[in-house]
Amino acid sequence: MTVSAFVFIFMWLSLSFGSARRSDPIDCIEIFISFSSPAPALLRVRFYSVMRLCEQSCAVALLLQVFVDLSY
Repeated sequence: MTVSAFVFIFMWLSLSFGSARRSDPIDCIEIFISFSSPAPALLRVRFYSVMRLCEQSCAVALLLQVFVDLSY
């Protein structure tokens, strides 16, 4: 699957779990940085944009990161 497919899945999850407890996007970004793999910088920038747009929970954000790691 491509990165755009993962972003689509993330957006779908954000709609599905819209009522879930939300976290500060900045906290999620800090967690992402601390666990980030050597992914391309452009991919990380796109991930940050999606996080700021969705303001989703850290659990979903880390799930997306696992999918991205497995795709490399």
